[in-house]
Amino acid sequence: MTKTMELLALNQRRQKEELTNRRNLQNTGVLKEQLLNEVRELEKQAARLQLTEDGVNFSMIQTYREMIHSREKLFSELTK
Repeated sequence: MTKTMELLALNQRRQKEELTNRRNLQNTGVLKEQLLNEVRELEKQAARLQLTEDGVNFSMIQTYREMIHSREKLFSELTK
């Protein structure tokens, strides 16, 4: 009987954790805001990189573009 009670308690804890995780996935507002802030900051950094007088680092600019694109793609997936 004790073993059964332990298994039931364990199952209840797992169900509560799964429910909490689902709620966190449904509330995407914080993640969306963070993504937008990151995109803005990356765009500023990329613009600064292009304005430097040391010559243009095309590979670094491409890296920034890819980081921006990945965040924009994730943001659009969250808004669907």
